[in-house]
Amino acid sequence: MKESRLIVVMAILFVVLSGAGATVFPETSETQITVFHPTVPPGPAAEGSCSGGANTFEDANAWRCFKGDEIYDPCFSIKDNPGAVVCDADPASGKAGFLVKLKDPLPKRDAIDKAMAKRPWIMKLADGAVCRPMDGAVGTIAGLEAGWDCVGSKSCADDDMKCIHVSVVDLKRGDPWLADEIRYKLMAHPKNDHDPWKLIERKEVPIAQVWGSEKLSQPSR
Repeated sequence: MKESRLIVVMAILFVVLSGAGATVFPETSETQITVFHPTVPPGPAAEGSCSGGANTFEDANAWRCFKGDEIYDPCFSIKDNPGAVVCDADPASGKAGFLVKLKDPLPKRDAIDKAMAKRPWIMKLADGAVCRPMDGAVGTIAGLEAGWDCVGSKSCADDDMKCIHVSVVDLKRGDPWLADEIRYKLMAHPKNDHDPWKLIERKEVPIAQVWGSEKLSQPSR
């Protein structure tokens, strides 16, 4: 009887200790890599223009475009329709986007950065967060440079000091790929107005799926 009680106590202690400070993620043995090719969405077309290559998606067919005063980055050129682009498409959410007829031909764009083209556009993490590139710049958060901003079960307003924000600093390829994820919140009285964030947690999180260009599946180096 004493031996049975000891086994039960040890089992309970193991469960408690193994869960302390640890996060359990859904099993992700490998990362699904999806090359994104937009389809022509249904519905009426808008009218707009594009100023150059996209900031958030390094690909010859990705553009930074405008519809009135609204900026869409990336928009995607269509092989059989050179006078239009698809904007606001989002494969992670299933959003098809909308068609934009161009007032002017697409501009000449800069050469593709091959290293950036191998990085994901959108990532879906095993903890449920969906991460997209920060538009045009890397954000400094608690002294760390984050390249992707993430949305989990809820979105945070920029001035919400109670809400926990999520971003990804970098990633490692493997089986599966791993995201260097940080969680942080806005400080009430920051010492640095340019970096008013307090780091709450930093951990590696398996990446369930990535979307990007055809170079995404190539080795990073």
